[in-house]
Amino acid sequence: ITVLQEAGVPVNGLSSKGIGEVNLNDFDSIVNLSEFPLLQFIPSRFGSKIINWYVPDPYGQGIESYRKARDAIELLITSKVAELMTMDK
Repeated sequence: ITVLQEAGVPVNGLSSKGIGEVNLNDFDSIVNLSEFPLLQFIPSRFGSKIINWYVPDPYGQGIESYRKARDAIELLITSKVAELMTMDK
């Protein structure tokens, strides 16, 4: 929460969710930040619409690890996702 607030991200109502806690039918694509393949957990219709971008999990580490994870995700959102989505068309 702290590193999100540092970046000006609103945090009200945010919480961590497992893949089973969201309705995957509400999404067109999935971004997988883990090092594990997701295909066994999600509908096959996603196929090539999975963007794999590994970000080390900062859980249990110092605040700087959380900042690095935040920055890696920000880079993904601001530049890589748009690039990957246009390549998909």
